[in-house]
Amino acid sequence: MIIFLDFDGVIVTERSNCGLFGLPTNFDPEAIDALNMLIKQTNADIVISSTWRHLFTFEELKTMLQDAGVRGKVIGITPKTESPFDYTRGEKISMWLQDNGNPTDFIIIDDFVKDIRELFPDENIIHVKDGWTKGGLKLEHIYPILNRGNIT
Repeated sequence: MIIFLDFDGVIVTERSNCGLFGLPTNFDPEAIDALNMLIKQTNADIVISSTWRHLFTFEELKTMLQDAGVRGKVIGITPKTESPFDYTRGEKISMWLQDNGNPTDFIIIDDFVKDIRELFPDENIIHVKDGWTKGGLKLEHIYPILNRGNIT
């Protein structure tokens, strides 16, 4: 399985300490625990779909996640275009899928899913609604995925 992972509102919440330029200096520990549970139960790899990929290199992002205790293998980022707003997040995820053999076993975790729902079915989406203020990714978000019975 592949997890397309957004940061803000998913693993970065108002509980994350903010440092230089207002960027969080840590990730929400409860959200990281939920992400690790999903990774463990699905043997998933991670593709970063967050706009943070425009601020940091792939290696820096991998290190940030490792330092935060994320146990999954980070295998890529969605395409960076000239502007972060040239294409929607859903379109960039679609581009990554096309460029990588069109895998069908994937989950998109995001707090804003309007454009994503235009391209992908709900069973491929974990919507972390109001994630910034409500604590990001939680176990309750991942249970429907784990309860499907088609865990790889």
